[in-house]
Amino acid sequence: MKQIEPRKQYDHDGGYPSVADVDLSRRGFFGAAVVGAVGLGLGGAVLLPDVAEAGRRHGYGKVVLSLRYSYLGCKVRLEKIVVQSRDRQLVVFLGKAKEWTGLAAALRRVLAKHKCRDVQDAKRRSALQVLVGKEILARYRKRTGRRTKAPLVTLIVGRIRSPGPVDGDVMMPSIPLLP
Repeated sequence: MKQIEPRKQYDHDGGYPSVADVDLSRRGFFGAAVVGAVGLGLGGAVLLPDVAEAGRRHGYGKVVLSLRYSYLGCKVRLEKIVVQSRDRQLVVFLGKAKEWTGLAAALRRVLAKHKCRDVQDAKRRSALQVLVGKEILARYRKRTGRRTKAPLVTLIVGRIRSPGPVDGDVMMPSIPLLP
C-alpha cells in the first residue's frame, strides 16, 4: 500500500499573489505602501472596541426553538423555528425554559390550522412564518405586557425518512454469539 505523505512543494501557485509578484520599482513600492496604510487606517477605525460593542448591542439576537410538528400523510415535518429579533428582552423571554410549554402550545394551535401544502410551498410557508411571528408576539405581550416589533421567523422543514425495506423476514442480520 502506498504511503500518504504531505506535499512540501507545489507545481503552481494556485492564483494567489506572492511577494515575487509585487512591482519593486519606486512607483510600485510607494503605491503598495499607500494602499497598505489606507487599509490599516480603515481597518483600525472599524475594529475599535467601542464600535464593535455598538454593533453587537444593536444586532439581531437569535433563538432556535426545537418544535417537531408533522402533518398527517405528509412527507415533510417542521423541525425548528428560528426567531431573530433586535429586542434583547424578547430573545431572553424565548430562551427561558419555563415559558417553553405555553409557547409551544400556542404555536401548535397556529400550526394545526394549516395543512401540509402550507409547509411545502414557499409562498404559503412565508405567510405561515408571519403568522407564527404574530403568535410569538401575542404570547410575549400576554406574559410580559411589553410591545415590540415583529421578529424575523424562519421555519426549518425536514424530510421524514422511513427505514428502508429489509430483505427477508429478519430485521437484524444474524450474528454468531461468542461464549
